[in-house]
Amino acid sequence: MPTLLTVAALVVVIAGLRAARELVVPFLLAAFVAILCLPILGWLRRRGVPNLVAVLLIAAAFLSIGAVLATVVGMSVNSFVQALPDYQSRMDAQTAAFLDWLKGKGIHVSAQGLLDYVAPSKAMGLTQSLVSGLGVLLGSGLVILIAVGFVLIEAPSFTPKLRAAVRNPEKTLAAFERFNRAAQRYLLIKTLSSALTGLAIWGCLAIIGVGYPVLWGLLAFLLNFVPYVGAPLATIPPVLLALVQLGVWPAAWTIAGCVFVNAVIAILEPRLLAGGVGLSALVVFLSLVFWGWVLGPVGAVLSVPLTVIVKIALESHEDSRWVATMLGSVRTGGPDASGMPGGGVKSG
Repeated sequence: MPTLLTVAALVVVIAGLRAARELVVPFLLAAFVAILCLPILGWLRRRGVPNLVAVLLIAAAFLSIGAVLATVVGMSVNSFVQALPDYQSRMDAQTAAFLDWLKGKGIHVSAQGLLDYVAPSKAMGLTQSLVSGLGVLLGSGLVILIAVGFVLIEAPSFTPKLRAAVRNPEKTLAAFERFNRAAQRYLLIKTLSSALTGLAIWGCLAIIGVGYPVLWGLLAFLLNFVPYVGAPLATIPPVLLALVQLGVWPAAWTIAGCVFVNAVIAILEPRLLAGGVGLSALVVFLSLVFWGWVLGPVGAVLSVPLTVIVKIALESHEDSRWVATMLGSVRTGGPDASGMPGGGVKSG
């Protein structure tokens, strides 16, 4: 019966998160941005800067960066959306020309059948959805920033409140510290590698001459957070645009450039992360699907740190520790997927 009640409660919580994701997602993003900002806040406070002033300085830096991004990316988004119908019609014309070329070579393909399964213009529609989602994310940036500010203001009082609120504060604080370290490390390295990916993609596309390189660079930056499928998704829009704007060979160079950049990052990132964050590859993929279903695109972006929270919570109880072990990567005695000897995320 206790197990049945636990499963029922879990189903109710998941259903509630999915129903309220429009409200939950901004504050979830704010929490993870705040975790990234905590080392900066601590650095400022150690140099004698009052907590409120330090939070205001961090907020001002984010506002400056956000204003530049909103201006540059907003112009690119509006321009791309306005030009999209023309790109779609040109893509359809190129598809028809390709089918005529195949027919001239004696290869007979049903035009309608091909377009039903592989429609490049529909792929451009997917691109519009990605770009529109990017615009919505930037539009909610102010709400996220305000929430980040309040979280950082409350951060110094969190430990005393937790000590007064729970019966076993040391165990709870140790679990929180483990998550905080793992999340900070993962998010910092992932942010740096994603920024490097975005800058490299932007430079590569600008050299080739593909339109809106800043937009595709930012899209590559964001989608690099999504395990396994993020990089391929970020490659599709600039390749299609290069094909429409410049032709086959520039599109081929665009594919080569994106593949090269993502391959280099794929080699460097595991070395920096020492393999990951203590989760098996299967669990990472399943967490991507699950959190994406519950919270939408942002859930896919935050799937790994969210699963790390669940794993650490399960590790803190004897009855559920076996589930945390099943979620983790195989221990071999050396550094595990979290970079810690022996597996898991070391506390203290």
